[in-house]
Amino acid sequence: MGAMRIVLSLLALAAAAPAALAQDFRTGFWAGADIGVSAIKRDFDVTNDRNDTKGTVAVRGGYAFTPRLLLGLEASGWTFEREDKKDDARGQGISTLYLYGQAYPMESSAFFVKAGVGPVRFWTNHNGETGDTGAGAMVGIGHDFHFTNLGASERGKFYLTPSADVSWGHFGPALSPPGVYQNQSYRAISLRLGITYR
Repeated sequence: MGAMRIVLSLLALAAAAPAALAQDFRTGFWAGADIGVSAIKRDFDVTNDRNDTKGTVAVRGGYAFTPRLLLGLEASGWTFEREDKKDDARGQGISTLYLYGQAYPMESSAFFVKAGVGPVRFWTNHNGETGDTGAGAMVGIGHDFHFTNLGASERGKFYLTPSADVSWGHFGPALSPPGVYQNQSYRAISLRLGITYR
């Protein structure tokens, strides 16, 4: 619940910020990062399905060949159990790496649609378990807002970027829990707040 409150507070801040216009954007290299919270459901062939609420972090970057189309890569994922330097057998999660696109369909607005597709990896440090890889995808919407004039120049500006997306994927069979080989699939709904430089 703490992560949800932080994200909602930041979204309120974004709503109060001045909106950017698509015609303000430029071509060239761009980069961004965000934090958020996800409601994620995992379906298993053998064991019981699971519903979790987890934090999520993403980094992305690439090149804008036109001001209204960003292309690049996005790395993201979820940690279901944190790694522990004192215990090598702790840690489990899903990581994603998407070919990523973000398009601004309206010339007078900084509203955007985004999508990604690429490999996903289930990883685990648990004793007697092994991870596996598969494929996943994501679609979402968002909006850019002027964040600060700090660092603004002809080369680029910073924007506050709230967004929402739906993602899904599958992998397996993975050995998890110990002694059980099974396929897994997931669906997640995420609220994110990011900073984009472009």
